[in-house]
Amino acid sequence: MDGNTSLKCVDGSGHADEQVFPSTYLIPPSEVELFKDDVRLRPGTHITTDGSPTAASDHSACTENWKMANTITENTITVFDQMGIFVSACCHGIVQTLVEMRKSGELAKYALATTNKVNDVYGPNGATGYDIGCSYGKTVTASSISLKASTNHHRFLVNSFHGHAHNRQCQLQFHALYQNGLGIEDLETCEQVFSTSNAVVPVIHHTSYFHWLQFIELHFDQWDSDKYLELSKFIYNNYKQALHIINKLTPAVQELKVQLGLSDADFVKWNAKELEYLQSLTVETEDDVEKMIYVEALETLARSEQVFFFKKNYAHETKFNQ
Repeated sequence: MDGNTSLKCVDGSGHADEQVFPSTYLIPPSEVELFKDDVRLRPGTHITTDGSPTAASDHSACTENWKMANTITENTITVFDQMGIFVSACCHGIVQTLVEMRKSGELAKYALATTNKVNDVYGPNGATGYDIGCSYGKTVTASSISLKASTNHHRFLVNSFHGHAHNRQCQLQFHALYQNGLGIEDLETCEQVFSTSNAVVPVIHHTSYFHWLQFIELHFDQWDSDKYLELSKFIYNNYKQALHIINKLTPAVQELKVQLGLSDADFVKWNAKELEYLQSLTVETEDDVEKMIYVEALETLARSEQVFFFKKNYAHETKFNQ
């Protein structure tokens, strides 16, 4: 799931049109608003300047980068009513749900309403890829749907492409590359959906709310029909790709295991050991501090010697010229 701020609609456009479009994708705003106070009720949280919630003790670099990239200015909110859409799509590319983002950027309530709907429809043992899946999982744990998500054993992961911008500790725990059961899935389906839905932008900026939703619905309906039509080819190509990876890399991995005396269990242990090591670096030891002070002293000495040497040569040249 992910949000897209391209599909905006100017505030007040077509205000005389009071028709209501019966969307089959849309999660009604009334259901979304049920989650507006979920994060505010979580201990130790505060609301950032762009309206997105964050835990005071949960300021990882990856989450901060996401917030800065999704900042919405007050001028933008004043001009537009619908700020964009928040969607979910299955691994085959078929759109599942749609939420309208009103007068805001990506808030937690849009994601929570989507997660709630996905769990109700699909039940247990699911996984959701989200740009900030690492911190969003904690948001769900502190929300009103915590029990539902945990009972369904629903996992929250980070998309493959976006995940490489997250810190290493985050990647080891949430990146799709290290998750059992995902195969070659990269969780970047929404980016493909948005690459085509942006074509609708020129015709919806100044429409009524009825036509804004209608155009988006018609586009996704056609998109899903196309994806369903080529579904067999999609699955077949993925199967071929998986077989190619297995057949090509298995001999190389087997040779490496023999040369280095490794087992399959070692590959799993490496991730756990790397994570344990990185977590241990959060507190500097006295030995590390002393080494850093010593290196800084050497650098200061080197700079001082350069300045002294320059002044000495400059004074000598000046005296010689005189």
